[in-house]
Amino acid sequence: MSFIQIEQPRPHVTLVTLNRPERMNAMAFDVMVPLRDTLHEIGLDNDIRVASETAYFRAAGINNGLTSAELGISYLLEHCYEIAERIVGFSQIGVELTKQLLWASYDAGGLHSHMNHEGQAQLYVRLTTGNFEEKIAAWKEGRTPVYTDE
Repeated sequence: MSFIQIEQPRPHVTLVTLNRPERMNAMAFDVMVPLRDTLHEIGLDNDIRVASETAYFRAAGINNGLTSAELGISYLLEHCYEIAERIVGFSQIGVELTKQLLWASYDAGGLHSHMNHEGQAQLYVRLTTGNFEEKIAAWKEGRTPVYTDE
């Protein structure tokens, strides 16, 4: 039995669910190894723009119906999907560079180093795509921009 379930609840969005509630989804090797492999596979799939992780759980003492915790999880997942859809609408190269910058910030020697990285990333996107022009045109026309990264 796999303790990892994968769903695609929205286009370009993947939900990874840990499914071992009897052990409270403890990060034992039989969960960690498949989770690591799953996240690696997701990272190689260029169609997946957003990945989210959740877990099944058991509510003690509940015999029937939805618990308030389950309703809260449903609400939270819907909110996560709304955020994911916004991220999917952003420039793909912009999102990828933002993630790289966040990781690079951990190793940055200070704010000056981080700001240099940020400036280079913005310049790269500005010079290699029409995203800036699309944003300005969309703003003038009162519409949501559609980034093609071309």
